[in-house]
Amino acid sequence: MKDFLLSFTFKGTRNYIQGPDIYTKILEYLNTEQFRISNIELSFHKIVRNNLRGKLFRAENINSDVSNAACIFKFTNNLAEPYVIHLFETDDEVTESHLYYEEKIVDAASLNIAEKSILLASPTPYNNIEKIVALNKALLSQLLTDPGKWYFTKITIDKDVNHQNPDLIALKLVKNIGSKITKTVILFDDKEQGFIYFSKV
Repeated sequence: MKDFLLSFTFKGTRNYIQGPDIYTKILEYLNTEQFRISNIELSFHKIVRNNLRGKLFRAENINSDVSNAACIFKFTNNLAEPYVIHLFETDDEVTESHLYYEEKIVDAASLNIAEKSILLASPTPYNNIEKIVALNKALLSQLLTDPGKWYFTKITIDKDVNHQNPDLIALKLVKNIGSKITKTVILFDDKEQGFIYFSKV
């Protein structure tokens, strides 16, 4: 087991840490540790407001109580070795914020209501996971209009989306349970990357 800390800043006026920032910080940490990452699954179990402490395990060696884990990150190293990271919220509060203009991503995209899809073909100054989450929220907000707030709850992908440079990013809603739980396929240049899941509360 290996422990590590992740520190964050809030985006804009938000008072919680966005899922894309948690994803990005985890991958940055693993890359500095020289992991070769594939078969990624990240799931969120609560809204995170403080900085995080991570516990990295080989999958076969997990022996801790994870009932209070804020997030769980699973991956394969070197195509063969399964690992799990449990992330726990600390008492260390986030004290800074930075500007974030999600609308720049959404305004540059094209929505197709009939096909339940959204396409981004223009460059924007954000990383791919930020684009995916912003696009999916915009798509769901147009397709499923019941009251509530959409939250990014899980992503399953073959490899790190931030280390790719697609010309086209497309998302298409493939399944929804009412208007509360959704599954969307992620496409880079028409090639399937995996799925992102949102829940409305």
